Amino acid sequence: MMRLRLGIVVACVLVLASAPALAAIQSTVIGTGAPPASLGGIPMTPFAADGRATGVTYTTVPAPIGGDLTFDEALTHATVGGLWATWSNGYTGDVYYTLGATNPDNVTITLPANTGAFYLYVEGNPAGTYSFTVTSGAATQTFNVDSSGGAIGVGFWDDAGGTLTSVAVSSSVDFAVGEFGIAGPLQPIPALGMMGLVILALALGLAGIWASRRLIA
Repeated sequence: MMRLRLGIVVACVLVLASAPALAAIQSTVIGTGAPPASLGGIPMTPFAADGRATGVTYTTVPAPIGGDLTFDEALTHATVGGLWATWSNGYTGDVYYTLGATNPDNVTITLPANTGAFYLYVEGNPAGTYSFTVTSGAATQTFNVDSSGGAIGVGFWDDAGGTLTSVAVSSSVDFAVGEFGIAGPLQPIPALGMMGLVILALALGLAGIWASRRLIA
C-alpha cells in the first residue's frame, strides 16, 4: 500500500511538471478613468512625453522597455488640448491620430520585443459616440466611445509569461490613440527541476502515510 501511494504521488507530480504552461492573452476595458498601475499582476510603465514636433507624422514611438511601437502607416502627433481637443481622466499628453492616413478607420500597432502587457486609450473624431474594436491575438474588446472627452482605455496581457506582438484598432471614423503603458512579460515561478520534484513527491507521500496512520490510531 505504501509503494502504491508513493507511486501515485510521484506520477501526478511528474505529469503536472511536464505539462506546458498555456499562454493566454487576457484583456480588459479600463474605461475613462486613469490608467491602472498593473495589468494581471504585471506592473505597468507609462510612456514618457514625446518631445518630437506636433503636427508631424510618425510611424514609431519610443517605448520605455526599449524598442519602439510601430504604426502600420504614419499617424500625426498631437497633444490633448493642442491639435487634439479632448480626452479623459485629465490626460493632456501625446496622442497620434489617423486623419489623413490611407486607412483612417484602422491602425495596427506592432509592439516591441518582450512586451508582456500593454494598454492604450482611443477616441474618435468628429464629436459623437462610435463603436471601437481593439484586438490583440485572440483577445478582442468592442465598446462605444463618446468623442467629447470620453477616451476609453483597453489593456492586454499574457497571463502565462508569454508576449504580445501587436494591437489592432478599428472604428467607423478616424480617431486618435495614445496614453500608452507597457511592461515586460510576467515572470514565471522558477522550475523545481527533476530532483526537486521527486523530493516533493516523496515528502507528500510520506505526509499522506503519516496522516492516514494518525487517523487509524
